[in-house]
Amino acid sequence: VIVVIFALSMLAGPVSASRGLFDRGSSVHAWKYRPITMACPFVLFDVLYVNSDITKFQIMMLGCILGSLAYYRAGLWEVFKRRYLLISTMELQYLQPSALRELQRKSLLEFLQKTGTDDFGIFLLETAIHHGNNVRDIMKSTGLKVWDPRPSATAAWKLAASLVVKAVKQQKALQSNKVNQRTAVVQWVHSVVLGMIDEAVDRSKGHGKRLQLAALHA
Repeated sequence: VIVVIFALSMLAGPVSASRGLFDRGSSVHAWKYRPITMACPFVLFDVLYVNSDITKFQIMMLGCILGSLAYYRAGLWEVFKRRYLLISTMELQYLQPSALRELQRKSLLEFLQKTGTDDFGIFLLETAIHHGNNVRDIMKSTGLKVWDPRPSATAAWKLAASLVVKAVKQQKALQSNKVNQRTAVVQWVHSVVLGMIDEAVDRSKGHGKRLQLAALHA
């Protein structure tokens, strides 16, 4: 009976995992406790009905082992999630360096050291959404000094960016005009060559025999 129950539990594992997934690339929110929850019904059935000689001490040891396994799997999950969030932070710094300046990096490091993994993930998400401005608001509300650029400097940067964008657009327009001119010249040369060929064929209509002989010898 125990062998049959074990075989059924092993067969039901992949089926229950596939039914619990949203798709093949996702994972359920209780993935760290899923093997233990799958084993609990069979363990209870074994303790209550199959194995009648089991003692209370063995039952307590079994509960301690299951609790230790759950705690170990939760720790592994937290380490994996924290490492993934750190990799995401590095990608954010590489793709959007303006969102992670010195103030934002210090704040993220403090959150990582003094708060939990979920809090750090939420703070990282808010930093990415607000482009780092949420950290400035938090620092201002706590009374810390935050460097703010002057309005004249901000206007100068915006003006410089607009001038650069206009210059790039003009350069692209000039390049496209040059390409169109080259295309027009090539088409004109092509039409001239075809016209010369047509004119040569029209003038050589009286020399049909020579053309036929040339075709035969060719």
